[in-house]
Amino acid sequence: TTPGYGLSPTEERPPTLDERVEAGTVLVGSPATVTEQIDALRERLGVGVVSMHVQVGNIAHDVAMRSIELTGEYVRPRLAHSAGITT
Repeated sequence: TTPGYGLSPTEERPPTLDERVEAGTVLVGSPATVTEQIDALRERLGVGVVSMHVQVGNIAHDVAMRSIELTGEYVRPRLAHSAGITT
């Protein structure tokens, strides 16, 4: 109740998944969708490096590993190509 203490606005009403995706703070979807999301961030913010935290919360290990596999197999090559990098 004292000014300066208490919950932040984000803690009082955490953003929904859709709001997080719209803000570009979460990348989610198929490899093609994630590639588009990263390309949009690169265009909007000049992002050159993406740090991904795949195993968040209680996500199962095998699900996280599948996300990593899909990222390596589909997303990374597409991003390299769209950035003009040969692999």
